[in-house]
Amino acid sequence: MSDSPAFLTELDRLAIEAQQEEIRFRRSFAEEVEKRERARVFAFRRAGFLLRITEQCRAADDETAACAAVRERFAIEFGWHGQTEARDAILDRFDAVTRSICDCLAEKNSNPAAEFLEFEAWYETTTGAAFLALFDQEPFEAPVVEF
Repeated sequence: MSDSPAFLTELDRLAIEAQQEEIRFRRSFAEEVEKRERARVFAFRRAGFLLRITEQCRAADDETAACAAVRERFAIEFGWHGQTEARDAILDRFDAVTRSICDCLAEKNSNPAAEFLEFEAWYETTTGAAFLALFDQEPFEAPVVEF
């Protein structure tokens, strides 16, 4: 006679399968929550960033001044100091968003949100990373040294 009847072995197997299915579900649920959380965070970052950019455009005298102010804003937002070829490419591409905001403020037909989404797509294609992930990085703070 065997140690355990076949029906108990089968019930144990079914219990283990149910446990594994629960683990798979919990993992996929956690991944889905994380994906939706990231989408929410990016949506609020997008809205806040474009608000700050719009304020720069509103305060500028013209489109050229707006582009210059927005470039300065990038330096502040992301702690960029100095120029690099990569940064210049990003700023050059972002000028289209700035011009679209200026057009919108002048009540011309434009869609800054759509222009920004195009910029984000370009950025991700170019760099392999999401533009709004730049906000994940803590700015580097150099210690103040007194001599």
